[in-house]
Amino acid sequence: QLDHQEREEWVAVVTELFPEFSEDRADNFLVEAQTTINQLNSSEKNQHLKEVLDRIKTLLDSNQITTLSSKIANLIEADGIIMTSEIEIASMIEKELGVTISLDENL
Repeated sequence: QLDHQEREEWVAVVTELFPEFSEDRADNFLVEAQTTINQLNSSEKNQHLKEVLDRIKTLLDSNQITTLSSKIANLIEADGIIMTSEIEIASMIEKELGVTISLDENL
């Protein structure tokens, strides 16, 4: 379940990377993604993440991917708590996209 800060950060990330998207479209995309993910078991979630990351590598250029990595850190830190599952996801993103996601170790 996402809290308000995470949702706000998500909308900011999507509208920055894709200025042609409205805030409503970004929010709807988040709801659809969350619905899909909540229906998957752990193995399916990992496979889904891999597929999404492969799609990102296809659609985004290296500058957008670098921007995305810093925005992912902001999203993870948005609620002031870093969960173990978020660290695991960040690690998979780093590996698949060849980026570094710097998280605040004090959270």
